[in-house]
This record gives sequence, structure tokens and C-alpha cells, in this order.
Amino acid sequence: MRRLLVIAVIVGLLGGVAAHSAALTTTMWLPDNRLATLAGQLRGYEQHDYRLPLRQGQLLRLSLGSNKPSTRFSLLPPGGGTALLQGAGDSRRYSVRVLQDGDFTLRIYQTVDAARLGESSRFSLQLQALGPVGHDTLPAFRRQLAWRDIRFTLQCDCRSSLNTLLLRMDGPRQRQQLQLALDGSISGAELADLNADGRPELYLYLQSAGSGSYGSVLTLLLDARQQLQQLPALPPLAADAAGQGYMGHDQFEIAGQRLLRRFPLYRPQDSNTTPTGGWRELRYRLAASGDGWQLQLESSTP
Repeated sequence: MRRLLVIAVIVGLLGGVAAHSAALTTTMWLPDNRLATLAGQLRGYEQHDYRLPLRQGQLLRLSLGSNKPSTRFSLLPPGGGTALLQGAGDSRRYSVRVLQDGDFTLRIYQTVDAARLGESSRFSLQLQALGPVGHDTLPAFRRQLAWRDIRFTLQCDCRSSLNTLLLRMDGPRQRQQLQLALDGSISGAELADLNADGRPELYLYLQSAGSGSYGSVLTLLLDARQQLQQLPALPPLAADAAGQGYMGHDQFEIAGQRLLRRFPLYRPQDSNTTPTGGWRELRYRLAASGDGWQLQLESSTP
């Protein structure tokens, strides 16, 4: 699943997961009434923790879908303790009213039997926090991401079809502030080093306005001078190849040294809300192109 803020390794026993499991922790702000959609993958005893700063009186709604019945979730209160909600990755909709301010933890994991066998599963997560009346709302997208001693702060209102991203980078040798015009809203952000040069790239996952929710990626690369430079956009999908059956609803994530892009496939008779053609996964590598770098399509499955 998607990694959006501070990455840490946590060893412990919470929510019934084995003590030698590795936890990937992501902090998310959920602005009032905005739906957040994420995706990820689990292997064996791995678990994903989503730290959710919430306010008293908010109503948290969540839905977890997975390709394996062994996928589970637990919602833990600030400081740990008894789970407020527990469920499986069956796409059911759950909700709970938050009775205190604090950082809640949503933990995604596999059952002990599946983890012991080393099974893997994919999951998709939908989260929405309905704000209490009278409270000021946060920007629709707000993230902090860290790469070693470099920190990125991102903020975008993202409530219209055309938006502006405020980006601040704080490093030991350089500080920068940028404003970037966006065609669409931001659905996620990750840091990675896909060209293995020891410096991070910032990947912003964009979603167009409207029911199609067509996806794109804005990539910012930190060069040897510690300057951020914007890379070319993803090449368009060809109608007779990787893009056949494509009608939007993209999901993006970094896996190893590749950018993965998944989307449902539509047959000619399908409506926009009911794809029946399965899913396609595209893999992109960050390759040298002229004097710079560019994401290039490497493979398509199926």
C-alpha cells in the first residue's frame, strides 16, 4: 500500500499480529468529508499501520477490500489498547464515532495461519472522516514525507479541477519552496530512489476531476545540486496495447525499483461504475533519457 509520510520499523504485538512482524507506518491527515483511497500489499507477517490524527466528534468511515480472505484490520485508540473496530477485507463499510482527540492506528495484516505459510495479499482501503459541525477544515491534501535527513511538506486545497500545490523541502544543505499548478487533485504521494543514485524522487499521484478519475503522475527529482526538477509526464496509454479497456480509476504504488499502475478494464458494454474485464498492471522504470530521466513503460500484465 501506499507510503505517504514517515516510514519506521515497529516491533511489537498489537491487534493479534506476531511479534516478529514488520510494520510500515504511514501518517495521514483526513480532511473533513474527503474520501481517501489507498492500495498496498502484504507478505507473510508484514503489516501496514496507518496513523490517523482525528478530532473528538468525527465520524470515521472505512472499507477494506482484498483479493484474499485472510486480510484483516484493527482500529486501535491512541496509546493502544482494545481495538475499536475489527474486520476482514470483504469491502464491508464500517464506521465509528471518535470520542477523543489523538492519533488512532489502523492496522492491516494477515491472519496468523496465512502469515505462517508466507502468503501474500493485495488490499485497497477507503477512508473518510466526517467533521463535527463548527470545526475548521484542513486542506484537502496535507502530507509530510522524510528521506534520511530531508523532509518534504506538501499542502493542497485540492477541492476543484485546477489546484495549486505548496511544496517545501528542508534539507541539511538546501531549503526550497515551490508552487506547482495541478490539473486535478492529489490521491497520494511517495518518495523513492528508482534510479538508484542515492537521492530521492517525489512521486505525486494525480486524479482528474469527474467520474472517470483518470490518473497521472507528477515526478520531482532531487538532482546532484540539491535542486528539485520536474520530469516528463507518463507517456499516454496506447488504445491498441496497454491502454485497451482503460477508463480511468488508476491506483499507483512503488514496489521495489518500479512504479506500478493498476486499473480496471472495461468491456464495450460496461458502464463507468461496473467494469467487468478484470485488472491490468503496468510496470514503469525510471530510465535515462537524453540529459535527464523519464518513466518508461517496462511491462504490462495481462
